[in-house]
Amino acid sequence: MVKKKKFNPDETLCKLVEAGSLSDFPVEYMKLLTPPKFVCIKCGRVARTRKNLCEPRSLHRFFNDKVQGTSESQNVETIGWSWDYDQYRNK
Repeated sequence: MVKKKKFNPDETLCKLVEAGSLSDFPVEYMKLLTPPKFVCIKCGRVARTRKNLCEPRSLHRFFNDKVQGTSESQNVETIGWSWDYDQYRNK
């Protein structure tokens, strides 16, 4: 007897993709993404809720602090994490 796959909306997006849910349940998967409110700083995926991401940050806060913010607003204490482009690029 073949077990039928189930979609678990409480899993992280990374685990859902590993399990094949993106190809098996595309509509249900897309419902977890739209409208995007959070971004995972580990894998870069976006989701509607925090529970579906490994290391979620508010997309609004991420955008304001990292793209439009000044250097004063980009310290680790203010936003809770740091990302160095030069360090990333040289890997």
